[in-house]
Amino acid sequence: MNSGCKKDEPVFEVDPCLSASPKEAFLSFSMYVDSLPFELQTDYLLSDGHHVKFETAQFYLSGIHLLKDSNQINLSNDVALITPTSLQTNLGKIEQSSYTGIKFDFGIDSLRNHGDPTLFSAGNPLAIQVPSMHWSWNQGYIFAIFEGKFSTTTINSSNPGNDFSYHIGLDSNFKPDNLRSFTIPLHVSACGDNKIKLRFNAAHVFNGLTLETDFNTQSTVNYGLSTRVRNNIISGITSVQ
Repeated sequence: MNSGCKKDEPVFEVDPCLSASPKEAFLSFSMYVDSLPFELQTDYLLSDGHHVKFETAQFYLSGIHLLKDSNQINLSNDVALITPTSLQTNLGKIEQSSYTGIKFDFGIDSLRNHGDPTLFSAGNPLAIQVPSMHWSWNQGYIFAIFEGKFSTTTINSSNPGNDFSYHIGLDSNFKPDNLRSFTIPLHVSACGDNKIKLRFNAAHVFNGLTLETDFNTQSTVNYGLSTRVRNNIISGITSVQ
C-alpha cells in the first residue's frame, strides 16, 4: 500500500462576508432644492416666488457619533464638510454590528473652532479649504457658507439678480439645539455599503426670510439673521427613509 496516496481532503472556502475585522462606515448626503436635485449655477424657483441661484453651498458637522441602542460609538473621523462635490464622509473603521442611528452637531465645537487649519493635512475637513472656511485664528471656522443670486424673475444672462451671502460661525452660534439625531438602522458588514444616508434641502436656507432685506450676514454683523439662517440649515437636514 502506498502511504503517500491520500484521499483528497475537502477544501473549505472562507466567506469574506463573515470577516470579523472592523469595516469602514460612511455618512452619505444627497442635496436638493425642494424636489429638484441640487446644482450650482442653476436657477430655482422658491415657494415664495423668488428665484435663487447658488454659487457656494457648504457646511460643517462635528461630534458625529453612531448610536447603538442607548450607547454612543466614538468615531475616528467625527467632522464632516458637506459640499456639492463632497457629499460622502468616511467615518473610519468600526465594529461590524447593527447600529440604530446617528447624531451630530451643526458647526464646529468650541474646543476645535479656534484651531489652526494649517496644522491639518490636505483632505482633512479642518484643513485649509477653497473657498476658505476659516476667518482667522481668533474668530475660528465658518460653519456654513451659502452665497449666490436672488431675483423676483428668472436669473439668466440678461437678469443676473442680486447677491445673497450667508457666512455662519462664532462660538455663540454653536448651541445645544444644533444637535441632530436620527434613528436610522445601519448594519455594518464586510459586504454592505455601510452608509447612513441623509439629505439636505437647500431651499430651507431661506425659510421665513425676506430676501430684499435678509440677504447678507457675516455673523459678526447682523447676528440675528445668522441665527435664523443657522436654524434653517439645521432644519433642512433630514433622514432618507
